[in-house]
Amino acid sequence: MRIGIITYHWPANFGANLQALATSRWLMAQGHSVHMIDYRPPALVEKYRRTVPAEQFEAHAEFCAKHLPLTQTVAAQWDIDSVVQDLELDGAFSGSDAVFRLNYRLNREDTTFPNPFWLNWAAERDMFRGAIAASAMGTNFLALPGPARRGVAASLAAMDRVTVRDYWSQVMVGLITGGRTRARFLPDPVMVLKEVFDPFQCPASDSQFAEPYVLVASPSGIVRDDWMRSFVSAAHRRGLAVLGLPMPEGDYAPGPLDYRIPLPLDPLDWYRWIARSKGYVCL
Repeated sequence: MRIGIITYHWPANFGANLQALATSRWLMAQGHSVHMIDYRPPALVEKYRRTVPAEQFEAHAEFCAKHLPLTQTVAAQWDIDSVVQDLELDGAFSGSDAVFRLNYRLNREDTTFPNPFWLNWAAERDMFRGAIAASAMGTNFLALPGPARRGVAASLAAMDRVTVRDYWSQVMVGLITGGRTRARFLPDPVMVLKEVFDPFQCPASDSQFAEPYVLVASPSGIVRDDWMRSFVSAAHRRGLAVLGLPMPEGDYAPGPLDYRIPLPLDPLDWYRWIARSKGYVCL
């Protein structure tokens, strides 16, 4: 099959980039021709440009350009037809990631219904449609405005296969469709990354820490200093160093860390730091 994937593949988010890589490579390993629809809503692009250092933003962009089978960039859902019409797709998949999230307060195309993640752009084409490890991220479909509720139900019912990565999303899919669509669980695609792509095949740009270590990652203001000091002391008693894994925005967990991994950080280097650690705490 010739498959088009639409998801949050490009943002300055390590997990999102690696999910897209794992999804596309797994489908390629099954013999499919894969095209990652490069949907980048301008308001969301601006949000990341505002909050993420320029060098780190570029590190994510370089990763996507190098490792993902990108189409021409699409800025709005009405432009998707012009991109996919020549691809002769047999299937369209939404996800993984928070492709089912709807939040009208954000006032963005990608968080209001309809948006391209619901695959309505594929409705007039004779192709397989499905969702891969999708998440609604706490969205209550039943609380949406009437037209959106009916639209979400119709879009889900039109999909040939729906898989989700969390219980909330599974319940919402069942409720909004009156049980007509039953979503199955599918783990985060990063879980199969090593089966379809060797993260260690690319040269590492990081200088690995020599001692056994655990990683801590946290947005600013989430963890108290005293908690971190206690955690670091407990790790040291067990012969483990504590390293700060940065958020893309440049935030680190507070406290007396033994080392702060610097930005810019390639998503594959982020993965390798985790793979070589004795543990990873994300708060």
